[in-house]
Amino acid sequence: VIKSLRGKGKSIEINKLNRITALFMLVTTWIVATLNPSILGMIETLGGPIIAMILFLMPMYAIQKVPAM
Repeated sequence: VIKSLRGKGKSIEINKLNRITALFMLVTTWIVATLNPSILGMIETLGGPIIAMILFLMPMYAIQKVPAM
């Protein structure tokens, strides 16, 4: 974060950055603990389409790259 801010010509104090980060982590964990989402359901919801996309694209990639096919 500090390097990207330096690239833009801005700066931030390290103590302020640490407090912002700690506050973000606290709020995020509080929300997750309050909502209590199903972790396995989230993995299934996010991972399922990605795995399906890979399984559908692999044969097309193989057909294009492997001359014997």
